Amino acid sequence: MSHLNFTQRFSILAIFAMCLLLPAKAQMTEYGGLTYIIHGDNKARVHHVNGQIDGALVIPETFTAIVQPMYEEPYEVTLTVDDIGDFAFYESKNMTAITLPKTIISIGYKSFSGCNALKDITCLATTPPVVYDESTFYSYVDNIYTTATVHVPQSSITAYANAHVWDNFTHFVGISGGMQGDVDGDSQVTISDVTALIDLLLSGAGSANATADVDGDGSVSISDVTALIDMLLSKN
Repeated sequence: MSHLNFTQRFSILAIFAMCLLLPAKAQMTEYGGLTYIIHGDNKARVHHVNGQIDGALVIPETFTAIVQPMYEEPYEVTLTVDDIGDFAFYESKNMTAITLPKTIISIGYKSFSGCNALKDITCLATTPPVVYDESTFYSYVDNIYTTATVHVPQSSITAYANAHVWDNFTHFVGISGGMQGDVDGDSQVTISDVTALIDLLLSGAGSANATADVDGDGSVSISDVTALIDMLLSKN
């Protein structure tokens, strides 16, 4: 750089320094038909949907992923889902129900905008997640704020009803207990919950019930029946 003047040298050094300060490319991973951005201390943000969602979706509280850092060996890590990113479910027009885990603390800009069929929202967080603004749940057809049923922990109904954006919803239903496997909602796990879970699966409405995801894989299937039976047998 001997032929460069002081100003040119300074500019080059300044650009180089800025490049060093830029954040590394975000690590992404896929799980259950969703793409997540890994951030913070083993946290995961829902980034976008891979394709369309038909029916109900349960977002897992945690999941295991393989992380591949630059210039390092890949390793396995358990991630906690704490955030719904901007436009994450934008125009998922066939999604009818969504269950958010208790670990969610924020929901981004227009993340559920255009989800015109969304009629059932379950949020297991005791503290209402921070919602960007009213556009987050904007629908081009019906007013989701008046047509959707919002299921939240029984003890948190007042908090949700008074929280920013959540206070636009008009129909809250309390979740009592909320323990995994308590499918029939009687605050205990018994053989009747196995029957209730099978009935849910046969009706196609299983994914709308967060307590039915007994094995915690983010979906409700026959494997949850097996997990529930194992849970009951282990108590005896």
